[in-house]
Amino acid sequence: MLATVRVEAHGEDGRTRAGIDSLLRSEDSSPLILPCSIPLGDPRVTSELAGRLPDYWHPVIDADVDGRESSSFKIDRETPHLGALHATRRVARAIFVGATPNVGATNQGLEVRRVRLGATFAGDKPGPISDALNRLAATAPHLYVDRDRYWFDRQQNVTRTARDDAERLLAGDRHEVREPIVAKLKEQPRARSEFASIHYAPAGGADVADEPRARLVVLEPDAAHRVPGLGQARPRTAHQGVHYDQRRSSHPPPETARHRGRSEGGSRDPQS
Repeated sequence: MLATVRVEAHGEDGRTRAGIDSLLRSEDSSPLILPCSIPLGDPRVTSELAGRLPDYWHPVIDADVDGRESSSFKIDRETPHLGALHATRRVARAIFVGATPNVGATNQGLEVRRVRLGATFAGDKPGPISDALNRLAATAPHLYVDRDRYWFDRQQNVTRTARDDAERLLAGDRHEVREPIVAKLKEQPRARSEFASIHYAPAGGADVADEPRARLVVLEPDAAHRVPGLGQARPRTAHQGVHYDQRRSSHPPPETARHRGRSEGGSRDPQS
């Protein structure tokens, strides 16, 4: 069957000859040539596509679709039950071949049922393909999802870009995050309140006057609040720590209330 297709491709549609030749060289034994069968990692196929598509897609193919450093390859390598079927690469190939010609159109993207149809051979169970699609959508930076439609784009999607930026910032010493937050806190206007003063992100206890007046202290992002008497201390966010202190000061323990009642109303009979 492959030999017949190859002859027809050379004679009528030369655009497909690179993919068919690549399948022949790899001795692909699949009963059908589906979109997921096209070896997009083959340089000849890539160059042929580059000359037919409106934009240069080679970086997208390398990053997400095919090749040893692509997102699809990494998922298959790290997930044995998907790697045994090359499920994620099949999904990525099906999306790229089916959706890329219409990128930018009103109805861009390949419906999920068509993704499954283009990535599933006869006799395959649908579970691994669905699993691979979900993992790819959560990982591939160039893959876009709108409801049930999937497509690759040359620009990374916003969600993935934001996630990468957040991971990069949190992996370092976090000064790029901490310093702007502290600066914004200290820019807060000195509004009137029930507190004698409000201290934003003080460097230490010396920055807060030690006097019998209620003051509100807004802790810096790296500060941790530790609650005594709860066994192993657990860190709290600055917001939680401040509100905990407010609750503790606003609601004195029962002993304090009883003592205050005695001092105001004199000695009382506990039985009355």
